[in-house]
Amino acid sequence: MIKKRLKQILVAIVLTFSFHAYSQEVKTKLDAINYLNSELTKRHSVAGWTHTNSDWFISIESTGENGFYDIKGYSLENEYLILKIRRESIVWENGRGRREHGKTYELLINLNDSIILTKKVDSKGKAFSFLSFGSYKVEHRHEDLIIDIRYTDKVMYRRDPFYKKNKNFDSDKIEELYKVINILKSNLNPDEKADLKLSKFKNEFEKNGALKEINEEQRKYIVQANASNEAKEYTNALLLYRKVLDVNKFAYPEAYFNMALILSHLEFYYQATYAMKAYLILVPQAEDARKAQDKIYEWELNIKP
Repeated sequence: MIKKRLKQILVAIVLTFSFHAYSQEVKTKLDAINYLNSELTKRHSVAGWTHTNSDWFISIESTGENGFYDIKGYSLENEYLILKIRRESIVWENGRGRREHGKTYELLINLNDSIILTKKVDSKGKAFSFLSFGSYKVEHRHEDLIIDIRYTDKVMYRRDPFYKKNKNFDSDKIEELYKVINILKSNLNPDEKADLKLSKFKNEFEKNGALKEINEEQRKYIVQANASNEAKEYTNALLLYRKVLDVNKFAYPEAYFNMALILSHLEFYYQATYAMKAYLILVPQAEDARKAQDKIYEWELNIKP
C-alpha cells in the first residue's frame, strides 16, 4: 500500500514538472491564438487525475463591484477579445472556506483601446505585473496543479492550491498575454488610421448614392439588438448590431449611434468615437447631429495614446 502511494506521488511530481516546463514562443497571430487556447481554455482530465492550469483573474476596481472573476475562456470578434468570466468567492462555514461559483458572463476588451502593462514590487520585494484597461485589471496567479488520485470513488490524495495562503503572481505569464494582445492588435491594420478608414467609408457611401432599404434579415437583427440593448445585455447587443451592419452597412445608421453609446458606457472610447463619426457620415443632418458631435469631443478626452 505504501509502495503504491509513493508511486502515485512520484507520478504527480512528474506531471507537475512536465506541465510547468511547457512553454511556447509567440511571434505570429496563429501563435497568439494558440497561446490563448492553451492558457484560457485548457482543462485536463486524465485517467482519474484532474488538474487545471494556473489561474487567470479579472479584478474590477470600481465602487460598488469589487471582486475577482476567473477567466474561463475567450473568443475573438473583429477588434474585440471577448473573455468569458465567472465570479468567484469564498463561503466560510464552520471555520472552513469553500469556493462558490457565481454568474458567468462575457467581458469585451477592445483591442483598439489602451491596454496598459504595469510592473510593481510587493512588500516582500517580489516583482509582479498586471494588465489594466478601463476599471479592469488582469492578473495571473501561479499555483500548484490541483490533483486528485482516485481509487474507485474515493479521493486517495489531493492537493488543492486554492486554500494556500501564499499565492505568487506570475509576471512572465501576464507579460506574454500583453505580447499576445499586441500581436492581435497589429493584425487590425494599425497603419490604416481611423481617419483614413472613415474617409474610405465616406467615399464608398457617396459612391453608393443613398441609404439602402432595410431587408427582413436585417430587421430581425435590429429588433434583437435593440431588445438586448434595452435589457442591458451590452455584449450581445454589440454583436447583433454588427450583424446588422454585416448585412448592409449603409441601411441603418442608428446601429452606429447605438453602438457608440454602448461602447462609451463600457469605456471603449476609441471605438465609440469611430462609430459615432460613421453615424454622422451617413446622416450629417440628423436632429441629434449636434449631440453626436459633442459626444465625440467628450470621448476624445478619454482616449489614451
